[in-house]
Amino acid sequence: MRMVIRISFFVALLFLACVLLPANAVPQEVKFNFNPPEELTFEQILTITKITEKGEAGKRTEITTAHVKVEMEKTPAGYRVMSTPLSLEMSIDGKEANSPILSLLQDIEVVYNLDENGNVLSIQGYDKLEKLIRDSFPPDVGRQLATVLNEEAMINKEIAEWNSRIVDFVDLDTEIGDVFLRISDYPLPTGGTVSYHTATKLASMEQCDSNKCVRIEFAYNIDPDALADFIGEAIKNFGKELGVANQMPAMSDVSMAGKGERLIDPATMLIYHERIERTLRFVAKHPDRGEAPITQHETREYTYKY
Repeated sequence: MRMVIRISFFVALLFLACVLLPANAVPQEVKFNFNPPEELTFEQILTITKITEKGEAGKRTEITTAHVKVEMEKTPAGYRVMSTPLSLEMSIDGKEANSPILSLLQDIEVVYNLDENGNVLSIQGYDKLEKLIRDSFPPDVGRQLATVLNEEAMINKEIAEWNSRIVDFVDLDTEIGDVFLRISDYPLPTGGTVSYHTATKLASMEQCDSNKCVRIEFAYNIDPDALADFIGEAIKNFGKELGVANQMPAMSDVSMAGKGERLIDPATMLIYHERIERTLRFVAKHPDRGEAPITQHETREYTYKY
């Protein structure tokens, strides 16, 4: 057993590396390097399926599919990555629907400026949001939207997601079978945040196109003990030593659990497929209608055309 503790610049990550190999097994070493081609254009397709159950109020199924063209090029500082929306389709309960908010984002080209290790130096494009919101919505609606759809919030969201998928793995010397633990915060629809625990496992080496990829599996839950089936009983003692086992939210009416997998080329950090599932349960409180239990099931699936 070996234990690794690492602090990321943007997100505090606590990693538990727990290797349980038979005595005669040969470890498969994995080295993650940010080294994409000097010029590359590809298409990313993201499909988000969100099912919201509101008890007697019924169920709502929302499906959004976004096609984005991504262009990467080498620069003196590192890399420039430009994302250009190509199309956006949305349906609610099987019927085509339009979202004014998503339409705003469809008009924005986002440019990442990265250093040679993939760290984000700057993100451009979201500075247009304020004017787009002002031109598209009444003032009172625009002010509400600006609290969540503003340049700073969107950039912070992009950086956090980029780091969790790419940067936090760069330069790691690992082996197939290693498991890492991360503690993060999730914003609740009712306001505030809740802490949850993510266990990430390097599951296997697989062929993807002509490259050797790593299949990364992960599971997360508000309760760290619930991850025991995924990474073993060691999580229980580890959580108690850190004092995280007692960090459950005071509200027993909130729960969150999920799982996913990612197929990535460790030699370049190009992702070939990713799927994430999450179930969130909470109680919505309305001043007139009282409390109502809500369950949200969300699936995100990324595919790539290189």
